[in-house]
Amino acid sequence: LSYTQKLRYNRHLPNGRSFNIAPLIGYNFKYNEFYWALNGNYLYSPSTNGKIFLEAGNGVPQKFRISYAKLGHSIDIVDNISITATAVQLRYTWQNNEVPPQAKASYTTFAPEVELQYKKRGFPSFSIGYAHSLRGIFGSDVEFGRAEFDMQHQIEVGPMHSLTYRFGAGLAFDYSYLY
Repeated sequence: LSYTQKLRYNRHLPNGRSFNIAPLIGYNFKYNEFYWALNGNYLYSPSTNGKIFLEAGNGVPQKFRISYAKLGHSIDIVDNISITATAVQLRYTWQNNEVPPQAKASYTTFAPEVELQYKKRGFPSFSIGYAHSLRGIFGSDVEFGRAEFDMQHQIEVGPMHSLTYRFGAGLAFDYSYLY
């Protein structure tokens, strides 16, 4: 059981530009902990869907708590094809009674990511992505590589009804036992 409160602020600027921010706070009653998130973006080029975005927060704890910060940029390079580049820092902290033997109490990753996406209304969307965590940058002590492929499609089957299917696959490499 949890309670969540989300606020949204949208500001429309001249020439079709916009600024959006959405802070969120919540409380998880099972773990007696607060959680928060902050999502924001600045659309600086409506014609190319060029935007800068920021996401930060902490996750609801399960076996471990996740704190994260993500800064990125996305732009349409041609019609229906976009590229997104992000830098993500994650910190995993085990809950007190959940720490496995011979494990550290917390781990940090810093991973630049890049994703190429094809999206056209009425057709399946395709994306391929690559991320590689770099040890020693911003306190990162975990190294891994990750490549992913994803396909999604939503088919409208009537008013307010749709059918969605998804297929994805990925590969992890150069990873420690934690990834």
